[in-house]
Parts: sequence; structure tokens; C-alpha cells
Amino acid sequence: MVDLTGTLWENAYPDPGTCCCQGFASHVAHVFYRDIAGFAKIDQVNKKICIQFNETALNNCEATIPLRDDQVSIKWQKKGNTLFYDLKVPDYYTVKIRNNTSLKNVLLEGL
Repeated sequence: MVDLTGTLWENAYPDPGTCCCQGFASHVAHVFYRDIAGFAKIDQVNKKICIQFNETALNNCEATIPLRDDQVSIKWQKKGNTLFYDLKVPDYYTVKIRNNTSLKNVLLEGL
């Protein structure tokens, strides 16, 4: 499939005239939100969010995810050996922070 179209397809019997790469693009977006932005898990049923900071070459990042009736957003920035972050979460959610980096993480509202 890659040889035919230059992309990965998500179905077993692709028609060369159709666009069939949405699944792969969705996976890339999921990896960005989970591994780079830090949204490790969002449990909308139990109203829990796990933020996990991972090692990355980026110096800053900003992301927003829609929820059923609201949204969550994160913004983080590295300065020296500190990772400053701002997190906007609905009041009825609980948040757990995991830091898998060598940086000290500091909540800084209005970053």
C-alpha cells in the first residue's frame, strides 16, 4: 500500500481512488496529546485526568482537548532545570501529575 500511494491505509482492500489514511493520522495525533503534551489518560466517566510529563526535545507545548461539556488544556515551558506548566481543568475533575523528566515541575497559572 505504501508503494502504491505513499501512505499507510487503514482497510484491508483499498480502492486506489479513496483516501484511507485517517486511522494513521489519528494515531499520530493521539501520540502527540499523550506523550508530548502530557494527557496520559482522561477518564470522563470517573472525572479523572492523569498528566504525565515525559522527556522531549521541545522547549514548550500547548494543547487543548474537548470534553463532553467542557475542555481541558495544558501549556508547559522548560526554563533551565524547571518545567513550568499551566493546567485548565473543570472543577469537578481530579488530577494526578506524574513527572518522568529530570526537571522539577512547577504549576504556574497564566503561563
